[in-house]
Amino acid sequence: MGTGKKMNKFTEEEILSVASTVCSISPGNILLIGGGIILPQIIGYKRLRPRSDDLDFITNDEGISRALEQYDLQLEPASRHPGMHGVSQYTYLDGILVAIFHNQIRGYDIPSIIYEGAMVRQTSKGTIQTITPELNMALKIRRGASRIDRPHIYAKDGHDFASMVVSGYLSGEKFDIEKWLEYMDSGVCNSCNLTGSTECMDQLAVGERNLESRYRELFRNTLNGCRDRVSMYCCLR
Repeated sequence: MGTGKKMNKFTEEEILSVASTVCSISPGNILLIGGGIILPQIIGYKRLRPRSDDLDFITNDEGISRALEQYDLQLEPASRHPGMHGVSQYTYLDGILVAIFHNQIRGYDIPSIIYEGAMVRQTSKGTIQTITPELNMALKIRRGASRIDRPHIYAKDGHDFASMVVSGYLSGEKFDIEKWLEYMDSGVCNSCNLTGSTECMDQLAVGERNLESRYRELFRNTLNGCRDRVSMYCCLR
């Protein structure tokens, strides 16, 4: 694959089990984010790149209270992200690194309404609640675009975007470009260090490489729709 091969220490079943366990601490208040959402049993479509063996979650006040009661969470060293405080708290469950973000992710405030609209997925290892694909993609774009040193969009995020677009199409949950733009407008575009207003979308185009040919036009149309909207938004700012 275009992103190269990676040896995984844990099986997908083991990762799903930990994800379900964390979500079950406070159902609806702890949501899976990031690359973990791309597991086939969660998204309903195959992965297009090597998966990670760590899991990230976002939680509200109630969720973090329950997590602190359940686990001995450690604060992530601030030195890893200069200028940002309370980045995340983490622990290891069955050897898997679990990071929990409370209300915000590296300076991006997460709206409380996301918990009402969380996606619920039934897997072979239990129920898992996740954020929506639209917010997940906005967060992925922000992670790379806001970098001070060599800002760029990670190739794996392009492949994850393609997975989310196709899975939405297959399940009847079409990727909502307007909702995605709202998240972009809430702390992504104004933290972007890329050189052009549509460079994030240009770099995400790599996601088409590993798609089956029958889905490439669908992905291209969604990508272009996002590019048009973000370009218009940036011009109006």
